[in-house]
Amino acid sequence: RLSLLVHCAGLFAYGTVGDTSAKVWQDVFSTNLFGVVELTRLLLPALRSTRGRIIIVNSTAISGSPANRAAYTASKLALKAFAEATQQEELDNGIRVTSVYLGRVATKTQQAVRKAEGGPFDPANYLSAASVAAAFLWVVAAPDDAHITEFEVKRTRG
Repeated sequence: RLSLLVHCAGLFAYGTVGDTSAKVWQDVFSTNLFGVVELTRLLLPALRSTRGRIIIVNSTAISGSPANRAAYTASKLALKAFAEATQQEELDNGIRVTSVYLGRVATKTQQAVRKAEGGPFDPANYLSAASVAAAFLWVVAAPDDAHITEFEVKRTRG
């Protein structure tokens, strides 16, 4: 039985459009989009049988792609389109698809991003993994008559 699928793998690429090779673009799309597409396709029958849920981790970067992130942001915009299509196609099968748009999270990837940006990395300035997990639990705990299609999770200031 499979009742929950969480897509949270991702590959970040930092670089200008002119300096980012086709290979990097392919790697980013393979991880951030094509892996999600294929795994979802393969697991749909099991998810349909349990009227399961799919959580797709996305990024707030799609709401205005910052410089030096074109490959990453483009892959996440394509992921948004995939999530919306899957949501519409599978709702009658009982599958609820939720896109979670995360702000910056205190991870090793974020540490590398801050280094590339030339800034310091202080985990206290970013979402914690525990906060992200709590947001996922909130989605999973929604009653059967509720379909949370998308939401953003950002760190509070203070």
